[in-house]
Amino acid sequence: LLTGTPTFSPRPQDGNYGLVQRVVSQLVRHNVQRLTMSFITLSLEDAAQRVDLSDSNEMEKMLRDMIEDGDINACINQKEEMIVFSDDFVDDNCAQTLEARLKECMSLQQEMSKANDQLSLNPRYIQKSGTSRGGGGMDDDPFADDQLM
Repeated sequence: LLTGTPTFSPRPQDGNYGLVQRVVSQLVRHNVQRLTMSFITLSLEDAAQRVDLSDSNEMEKMLRDMIEDGDINACINQKEEMIVFSDDFVDDNCAQTLEARLKECMSLQQEMSKANDQLSLNPRYIQKSGTSRGGGGMDDDPFADDQLM
């Protein structure tokens, strides 16, 4: 990657070569993170080519480092030489947001349940709901006794 860039000729004597190496390393790591957004599975060889690494062994080493550092969530299948990327939903911020929304939903469900109970006990609602169906209530239904038994 360093030598493949036409406008860059590394000169160790200018004191910036180490910095350039770190930038290039971070660029490769960033490109690996981008792969997690595009692929679920990918061969080590294909991944190495996509991020401009020399071979699958170098790619595997970088992946192991990134997995250990928590930069990506992935599993490496050495037998098939494949990478399986997965999403991380165990983020503290995400978990707190999910918990807050869950509590809000539970609170809304309780309010809806109370409103439903109050409505179902309201005599005007009972009268309207019984007559709107074409009947006057349970007393007008000749089969009401049979249905209850």
